[in-house]
Amino acid sequence: MWLFNTLVIGNILFHAVLGQGYYKVIGPRLVRPNSEYNVAVTIQATSAPTAVDVTLLGLSDTGRPFSASESLTVLPYTSKIARIQVGEIEPGNYRLSARGSGGMQFQTTTPLLYLRKSYSVFIQTDKAVYKPGHKLLFRALVLNSQLRPAFDIRNQPFTIHITDGDHNIVKKFKDITAPRGVFTGELQLGKRLVLGDWNIVVTINGEEYNKTIQVAHYVLPKFVIDIQAPKHITFKENILKTHILALYDYGKKVKGDATVTVYPTIHSGVIQPIFQTPIRKVIPIEGSATVDFDIADELKLGDEYERTVIIDVTIEEALTGRRQNNSIEVYLHKYEYSMEIIKTADYYKPGLKYIAYVKVSNQDGSALRADRNAVKVRHGFSRVNEVYQETSYQLDKNGVIKLELFTPSQYSNETALRIEAEYMDLKEVMPPVPAATSPSNTFLQVNLVSDRTPVANELVEFVVNCSQPMKYLSYQVIGRGNVLLANSVQLENKKEFKFHFTTTSTMAPMAHLLVNYVQPDGEVIADSINFEIDGVIQNSIDLQLSTVESQPDADINLGITSQSNSYVGLLGVDQNVGKLRGGYDLTYPKIVEELQKYDIADTSPYSSVMKDANSHFFWKPGVSNTHDVFHDSGTVVMTNGLISRFRPTLEDIYLRPVSYGSSTVKPDRGVGLAFHTITRPPLAGPYAFSRIPKPVWDKPKVYLSQNIADTWLFTNFSLNIEGKTSLGRKLPKSLTTWVVTAFSLDPRYGLGLMQSPKKVQVSKQFVVTIDLPYSIKREETLGVPIVVYNNFNKEITAEVTIHNSEQKFKFADAANDNNGTNKIELYRRKKISIKPNSGNSLTFFITPMKLGQTEIRVSALASGLGQETVTKDLLVVPAGETQYYSKSLLIDLRKASSYTGNISFELPTNLVTGSENIEVSAIGDLIWPAIINLDNLIRLPTASGEQNLIHFIPNIIILNYLLNNRQLSPTILEKTITSLESAYQEQLMYKKSDGSFGVFGRRDTNSSLWITAYVAFAFKQAKPFIYVDDKIITDALKWLENNQAQNGSFVEVGKIIHHNVQSNDRSLALTAFTLIAFIENQRTRNEYTNVINKGLDYIGRTLNESDSIYTISICSYVFHLANHPGKQGTLNLLDTKARTGDRLKWWAEPISKNDEKNPWNSLPRSIDIEATSYVLLSLLEANLLDDAMPVLNWLVQQQNSLGGFTSTHDTVIGMIGFNKLVAKMSGGSDLEVNIKFKGGDDKFRINSDNAMIEQKLQISNDVRQINVTAQGRGLAIIRVNYRYNTNVTGPWPMFTLDPQVDKNTNQHHLQLSICTAFVSKNLTTQPESNMAVMEVNLPSGFTADIDALPSLEVSQHVQKVETKNDHTTVVLYFNNLTVTEYCPTVSAFRTHRVARQKPVPVIVYDYYDSSRRARIFYKTKNVEICDICDEEECGNQCTSAKPQTGDGGKTGGGSSSISSDWICFILMITFVWQHQ
Repeated sequence: MWLFNTLVIGNILFHAVLGQGYYKVIGPRLVRPNSEYNVAVTIQATSAPTAVDVTLLGLSDTGRPFSASESLTVLPYTSKIARIQVGEIEPGNYRLSARGSGGMQFQTTTPLLYLRKSYSVFIQTDKAVYKPGHKLLFRALVLNSQLRPAFDIRNQPFTIHITDGDHNIVKKFKDITAPRGVFTGELQLGKRLVLGDWNIVVTINGEEYNKTIQVAHYVLPKFVIDIQAPKHITFKENILKTHILALYDYGKKVKGDATVTVYPTIHSGVIQPIFQTPIRKVIPIEGSATVDFDIADELKLGDEYERTVIIDVTIEEALTGRRQNNSIEVYLHKYEYSMEIIKTADYYKPGLKYIAYVKVSNQDGSALRADRNAVKVRHGFSRVNEVYQETSYQLDKNGVIKLELFTPSQYSNETALRIEAEYMDLKEVMPPVPAATSPSNTFLQVNLVSDRTPVANELVEFVVNCSQPMKYLSYQVIGRGNVLLANSVQLENKKEFKFHFTTTSTMAPMAHLLVNYVQPDGEVIADSINFEIDGVIQNSIDLQLSTVESQPDADINLGITSQSNSYVGLLGVDQNVGKLRGGYDLTYPKIVEELQKYDIADTSPYSSVMKDANSHFFWKPGVSNTHDVFHDSGTVVMTNGLISRFRPTLEDIYLRPVSYGSSTVKPDRGVGLAFHTITRPPLAGPYAFSRIPKPVWDKPKVYLSQNIADTWLFTNFSLNIEGKTSLGRKLPKSLTTWVVTAFSLDPRYGLGLMQSPKKVQVSKQFVVTIDLPYSIKREETLGVPIVVYNNFNKEITAEVTIHNSEQKFKFADAANDNNGTNKIELYRRKKISIKPNSGNSLTFFITPMKLGQTEIRVSALASGLGQETVTKDLLVVPAGETQYYSKSLLIDLRKASSYTGNISFELPTNLVTGSENIEVSAIGDLIWPAIINLDNLIRLPTASGEQNLIHFIPNIIILNYLLNNRQLSPTILEKTITSLESAYQEQLMYKKSDGSFGVFGRRDTNSSLWITAYVAFAFKQAKPFIYVDDKIITDALKWLENNQAQNGSFVEVGKIIHHNVQSNDRSLALTAFTLIAFIENQRTRNEYTNVINKGLDYIGRTLNESDSIYTISICSYVFHLANHPGKQGTLNLLDTKARTGDRLKWWAEPISKNDEKNPWNSLPRSIDIEATSYVLLSLLEANLLDDAMPVLNWLVQQQNSLGGFTSTHDTVIGMIGFNKLVAKMSGGSDLEVNIKFKGGDDKFRINSDNAMIEQKLQISNDVRQINVTAQGRGLAIIRVNYRYNTNVTGPWPMFTLDPQVDKNTNQHHLQLSICTAFVSKNLTTQPESNMAVMEVNLPSGFTADIDALPSLEVSQHVQKVETKNDHTTVVLYFNNLTVTEYCPTVSAFRTHRVARQKPVPVIVYDYYDSSRRARIFYKTKNVEICDICDEEECGNQCTSAKPQTGDGGKTGGGSSSISSDWICFILMITFVWQHQ
């Protein structure tokens, strides 16, 4: 009844306006800033032209008004487009208004939606997944909606910033202009940083465009597991056959046990799904194995639902116990193929044609080829006593059938189109399609004449059918969210009409055609169709490579052709980049996806099906009523005609029966969500299986099948006027396939992409590789594994030679072991056969005799294929632990003309023979040694929130120093800025959510006041050189302010890792240090005066002469910085406590009586260096330069050979003091330094030309004194750097240390337990150490079990675990060590075959007190060459030699004597025989 009333009221209303004519104003529903807004105006049934004013009005959320208009004159029965230029508008409320006068008078308005999208920004990177230490390369293309360089940003700056996995901004590019539409940037990633999803964000006029990349650890497999099983099978096949291949990277077979687990994913609609018990089989494997699973009997799976089955394979090596796993998914189907009925509209138009498609494909989505089976299709329209019409069809070449069904003109609420399709035993039912509605029962329908996809700039033809005769017709084309074309045509009462127009690229990828007219009774009749258009990209680029296959390091030519003067971007990456993860490059689908964001029209629900099929499917949005036709096409319409809005309700649709039969396809997946069982074989045995908790080390990581080579090409250039260029490049050494893509940009034709990437394969017919350990001890025996790969199609024989021309090693074998003879051999040679497209290995055993880098050169000669040679350096080191020492003299000839001095030193008698090394160096610059060794100023690990700052602040010091001296070269600038940015990224690892910083970041329960203040100070210093987020500094200072006590002090709330700084003397030192951070930031902002004054008052009230020298020195410095009245008093107090010597002055904490004999006290002490550095800074603030020189002299003598000091914090404070002192000094150097020593003499000439060059002289190892004389003027540093190794337990241990090799250790697997504790209070007043570090060195040939290391962090003792030297040293960090013993266990695997292994040390030390340390050596079971050789390699010299596997592809041997089991057996038989 309500519908009837609506129709009556409508007729009364619209008959009242018949004499006035009709108007239609159609525009986009969205308004966007910096765009053109087009409106189509149509006038009908008037006798005179109508003047129309179209206005876009709005008020932004900030109160900013907007108005823009366009006037035009529209003749009767015609259409015109008003084009309104929209400038920079802000979010707010906007509306479209139209006013007509003349032939027709009207005024109307409608609201619009605001969308902040003015540009299309594409961000191209050279990878989708990066690992720490990679360089991130990216390009940002800023284009308009026509894919041309956006004109308004050519001279208007925009910004780009990069955020890390915690959303910290790590880099910002400001004030960017891109006149060619492209900006290219890069960022060096730190080696330790926040992992996870990083984002590159382009911001233009407040609009943000984002690209997500991932930063994760790369994990290479120990060996490769390939699981071969069908991707899709049917339940009828019943047997799931799985073939497993397990090989090392060169093809050698892996021997061990394979645990094969099969389980289905669970589809459940309940919160607690019932998981199905996994089926597991454990089988032996030697390279390959096959296992079968019965789907019905074992997996208990029926064919009611489609199932996804996970096959997980874990292989445990027989000898080492190392594990590697892989998994695949298999899909189980009831049928071999799938069928889909594709609608083209959700409603049919009564009396007009309805088009649908049937698609039949294989389960993998591929089309059925040459299939002659018919598809039976049945359809009908009534639910009562339905009579279906059945027709048989043949599939086309794409597996598709097009159905054209003529619908009845009479319909009711119960009428719906139903389609059933049957193919062999597969049956599909389409949901019912109801009838559209119209008050006058008049319907309009538009369709493409051709099934071929239209192409831009070509004619496209449409046919319009109407259930009633038409007098005229209007149509509008909408593309990329705007009205692009409008026209009106007069008809002579036709029910069918064909028309065409020329498509444009701006209509692509998807255009919406609206057809409509107004009936005499005022009802607007309309229809629409979405249709795809090929030709999104109008530009083109062609790239030709001079070859598609080449050798490494070969030259290649790249020829590029595009539009004249186009701007081209070239990218060349390893094909494994794309295999790891796509999405990094510009692709056609990405362009299409981006352009569709301008459009809010409804799209087809079958978009994924449409992509898979090579057929053109269209979609008709909003066909239920006239209002939906316009709305669902993304437009608004203003008219005085009747716009029907009636749409059948959900009840109307779903009360109808869905179908008369069940589908054989749709129930496959069942109900609910998919759950993957969180299961895997645990570490305790191959037969156990349990659900496990979240991993201990839950860090993002990706698993690679092989290494990924660095990016080859990432370059931009402009073409010449002919649109051509030729580039010559050298191919990289990596053996891989390089994928090369390119894009071009032209102001007229826009963006151009290559049709497909070009590839060039870099390979060799045969390849030789050597796998060497990080290092080996002198006189240990190493099996050098050599692998020869044959990429030829036939078996080859190669003669492999290892060369020893320098005689740095001797060849070893079992014969040499037995007879002890040594002979000079310049080479050894073996023959080896290699199967086609495979690899084979052999081993040479060598014993290095000389220290340093030893060249291992191997050549392989194959008949007909030539010779291949590979060279690698093997680092040969002495046994024991290396001790480093430096002794220095500061020559100051600024006021004197000559200098005389000497340096004496001693080396212990028990050092490792030949390990000693003595070197003399001279330099005329205080800071330059640190520049040379910027990345390694000290020899300690630096993986905490405080220690990382040694990679940060020294860079700032060096930049300031070189800028002040005008010596900053572009090379040093780039290196230093890159290092500074990397350190900034790394420091953010230790940031917590409240803005504070911790020793180990989020692992810490409480943040650290010391480190938070330190970071606030450091970041403020860095702001002139790199981007530092102000919010990070502000949040840190706010957190510090909130933690200031009422009395003005700052008391540490976090873990105490450096007692002298954080807790001693009533927290005076920590308060002073924190105030330094506030004072440095106060210089640019006046927010912290109260905090500073409270802190200074506390220090002034509390500090007294009984406090430690360290506390007084740092308080003196903060008094000088703040110009506090107490500054002179503290300086005077310090002067009374100073120690002096020959031209030296320093400050040192007294050594306890119990510790006086500690030999480690002779080393430079961190706390004394820090205290003396603070005094130096106070003297410089007081302009007491002459008083500072003896202090400088002492500090120079405490420096190490790298330019740093003992630890991290003393190095930073010392370098700050050096820099401030150098800034106050003037004049260059011009002096000659003569040195005399036992057996020789030499001289160094230092002047302004070479003052920054460190001159070095190697001297004899028996020298123990250097006599130095100098003449001239200026400053110079003479330093003696010496080192040696010792292999004895360290003296005066301040930690207990007991490494024990566990009983289950063998020559393939090492299990080491190390017990340690801090020495009791009888030697110290403190019950715990500062931060302690344990370094566990592994025997040669072993590398740490990386998978097991994270379990150490479960303990509350170990705060962090890392490795160094290619995983041959494990480093454990402790907040403190106490008198309570703790015993971590470290696991390692043998990855290289080494015999006669030397003992290796475990060392523990206090990070901030070099006098506290301990060292002890351990050794594994003796291994001789017979224990590591294969049968062929051992020959007849070994009593028993058995093949060994499971050591990363290397092989081992057995014992050289009769085993103990056989001896026991013989003794038992003898005993029985004697007692018979």
